[in-house]
This record gives sequence, structure tokens and C-alpha cells, in this order.
Amino acid sequence: MMQRGDRTAREPHPDPYAKHINMYPQSNIQHTKNANTQNSNSAPYPIDDMGQSSLPPPVTSSSNVRPPMLMKNTDASMSSLSFHLQNLSVNEQKKESPKSLDPYDVPFQFKDEIQSNPSPQKPQLNAKRIQQEEKIGTSQDAVEYRRLYELIIKDTPTFTPTLQMQWCETLLLYSFKEDFIANYNINAEKLPRTLNSSESIKNQKIFLEHSFKVLTKLIQLKYPQAIYLMGTLYSHQPYLQGIKNKNIVSKNDLKALQYYMKAANLNHSDSCYRTAISFEYQKGTPPTCAKEKCLQMSLQYYELGAQLNSQACMYKLGMAYLYGLEKEPTLYPARDIRLSVSYFQKCNTAQSNYELGKFYEQTTLPIPIQNDLQSQGIIRDSNLALRYYHESATKFNYPLAQWKLGHCYELGELSLPIDAQKSIAWYHKAATPRDSSQKGNPMAMLAISGWYLTGAPGVLKPNYNESFQWLYRSEKISEGKLPRVEFILGSYYANGIGCDRNLNLAKIHFQIAANLGFLRAIEALKRFN
Repeated sequence: MMQRGDRTAREPHPDPYAKHINMYPQSNIQHTKNANTQNSNSAPYPIDDMGQSSLPPPVTSSSNVRPPMLMKNTDASMSSLSFHLQNLSVNEQKKESPKSLDPYDVPFQFKDEIQSNPSPQKPQLNAKRIQQEEKIGTSQDAVEYRRLYELIIKDTPTFTPTLQMQWCETLLLYSFKEDFIANYNINAEKLPRTLNSSESIKNQKIFLEHSFKVLTKLIQLKYPQAIYLMGTLYSHQPYLQGIKNKNIVSKNDLKALQYYMKAANLNHSDSCYRTAISFEYQKGTPPTCAKEKCLQMSLQYYELGAQLNSQACMYKLGMAYLYGLEKEPTLYPARDIRLSVSYFQKCNTAQSNYELGKFYEQTTLPIPIQNDLQSQGIIRDSNLALRYYHESATKFNYPLAQWKLGHCYELGELSLPIDAQKSIAWYHKAATPRDSSQKGNPMAMLAISGWYLTGAPGVLKPNYNESFQWLYRSEKISEGKLPRVEFILGSYYANGIGCDRNLNLAKIHFQIAANLGFLRAIEALKRFN
């Protein structure tokens, strides 16, 4: 059975390149504003950093994630005490003359072998169309598209790169807006009727081909953002979320790296990051490029990006000088604690603040790094550790830091008082996705499951159904990568905790945990044999 405080786990990732390539949105790291707070005498930030709010909402009745079992009824019920989780009181390049195409400007081909369509007619604004639109009305998408379209018409003689780049991106994005493609042509005119499926596909091709004509011209002008966009399309890792997973061109890591390098050499910071990532994990690198050389190239581009104020590059440099590239300490570069701290401080992101918290907590770091920290005069400081964790959790809304605060309040770590209410509230915040693109933190879900299993006097009564549901959700989100989750879920099935007893399912989850090296699962499997 799960014990309180015995629920930490490390989440591996099968493809480090895919994990890191989109670490940050393109040069725009958004975060929430930090709420105004009063300092406490007993902690470096307010102890009363959680308002009163409701318990984690039951997942047995509302969750879309359902286990393949009937739930067992229990007499346990949720406490009427509420925590209001929403009320946290913590709360342009010069235009160059076109030159001959170099190897990076080789004409592209669409993945589905799109053939050239007749070029769209030169856009014309006319009173009749405007009158028609006033009569029919337009969607917000159409209004925004038309506004940009009219600017592009005026810009045709000059071809301003920044504006044309926006036009190129808009054409790419709108080509996958099904409702727009079915009702409007590329000249921003509303069609007399809604197109059928095959007609919409033809219309979509017109949008795509025109976007690539604009893109090609921008690349010929050596406009860095356009070169970068082409690289992201070839790597199937676009920064435009609206075309994610659309695979507009055939995947080609070699061409992607070539475009990234070209844009990076024009001082494009996002391209520096992607070039460095590609070299670090040898995506698109020539077979003749030895691993050591690739790592040296990676470090050079991280450093160039850092000089261009790329927060992603600064963070990666902080990690590189701490753990080595590819997080292998025996690899290049040599560990430099003070340089690592410096890059994390300059970076000032969710992840870097979390890492700085670990620096000053120290006990969660590998022993060799702890020794290096102490030899460099960086001593353990609970106040500083909490300050960085709190900054990451509140200002940047970072789920891992929120989980950390929940963990500290649960066990009274880093000089914080044990407080079940605040622990549960922070865990729930970490487990709750901020938007549809996120899944929530599975370790926090596991922790909430633990609270429902044991209960908290005066705060939360045990509820085995809820405990099982949160555990089941954690397992689905972590996709079999957290051995402790797999082991505990196996134990629930083996003992019928919040679910029907099922030894076959128990053995399956014990086996997954055992395959990941979890010793208690290996011992549990022996009892099945």
C-alpha cells in the first residue's frame, strides 16, 4: 500500500530531441503575473499562500479518463471543507537584393505531391464585394484576414519583409481553417456557396502554394524568420501551433538543419537553439560528423543564442555546464557550477528558477554535484530554495514547482510547516491542465491519490474510489513511464482498492514497473510465480 511521502518519480522521455526542440514558444515565453503578497517571518514567502477553496473535484463522475473496471462502493465520503484553488494569494532585417539560389533554397515539394494550380488572380477590392459582405456578414477570422490582405495589397510594390512574413504565416494557418477554406477565396472574397470537400482541397492548395511563393521570395532575400520557418516545416516541428502535425512537406532532418544553420548565422536566436539541439542529438547531422564534434558545434550555437538573449539557449547552457550535453556528465563540456548558476539566473524562466531551487536545496541533486556546489562555496539555503520554487510555481505557473510546494507542505520540508490543506491545493493546481494543450502533472495526480487513500484529519476523509481514479489518471498521463505509479496501480488491482480485484491487471502493471527497474515490483511479481 502506498505510504505518505513515498511518491516521487522521474519521468523519462523516449526522444530527447522531440522533447527539447519546442521547449519554448518562439521567442515569447508567456507567464502569469505574480500576485502581491506580504512576507512572513517564518518563511521567505507567505505561508498563507493558498486561499480557501474547494477540494479536488471528483473524477469518478466528471473525468473522461475511465478505468476498465466497476468501482467498488465505500463508506468514505469527501469532507465538506473547501479550498478555493482559483484564489491563490501567492499568486527587421534590411531587404537584400535577390541572389541566385544556394543549396538551402532548393525548390520544395509538398508531401502529397501538390501540383501547381493556376495562380490566383490579382486581388482587387471593389464596392460590390464590400456591399455583399455587409449584407451577409463575416466571421472574425474573415475580418482579420481581410485586414491583413488589404495591407498586403498596398505593400505589393515594396514587399516589406516583416509584413510579407506575417502574410505567409497567415496563409499557412488559414489553409487549415476548414470553415474559412470552404467559404472564402484567397482574395478575401466570400464565395457564393460553401465548397464541398474536393473543392475545399483545391482551394486549400491555392492558399498553400501562394504562401510558399511568398516564403521562397523571403528566403531569396535571406530573411531569417522565413529561413527558420522553412526549417521547422522540414523538421515537422513548426512553431505555428495551427499547423502542428500537418506535415506540409516531407520530413527531412538534413534540410531542416541546413535551414536552421543558415538562419542562425544571420543571428536568428530561435534558429541558434534549434541548430544546437539538432547537433546535440545528431538530427540531420552528416554521418561524417563525429559525436564529439557535434557536441562542440552544439555548444557553440547555444552560446551564440545566449548572446542573442535566447532564454532557451541560456537554460540549456545552464544544464550543459551542470550535467553535460545530453545530460551525460562524462561528455563535453566540463562541469562549471558557477557558470551554470549564472546562465540560470540570466535565463529567468520557469525551468531555470526550478533548477536554482534545486541548487540551494541540494539534497535532491546527485552527490558529485552536491560536493561541487559546496567546494564552490554554494551552501544549502532553504529560504533561497523556497524563493526560487515559489517564483517558478506562481509567476510562471510551472506544474513541477507547484508539485514541489505540495510535497514540501505534505512532509514539512525546507522549513515549511506540515499543512495538508495547502499540500492538497498545490498538488491539485499542478495536476490541473492550464489549457487543452497540456495534460497536468502525473506526479501531482499520484500525490492526490495518496491523500484520498489516507485522508487528512479535519481536511479530507478517505475516499478509495477517488484515490483509484486519480491514480488511474496519473498512469494514463504518464503512459507507463513512471515505475512507482505502475507499481501502486498494480497494488490497487491486487487488493481491490477503489476497484474490483483483478490479479491479471495487477500483474501487468507490476511487470511494467519491474521492466523499469522498480525493485518492489520485482518482489511483487515473485509472489505471482
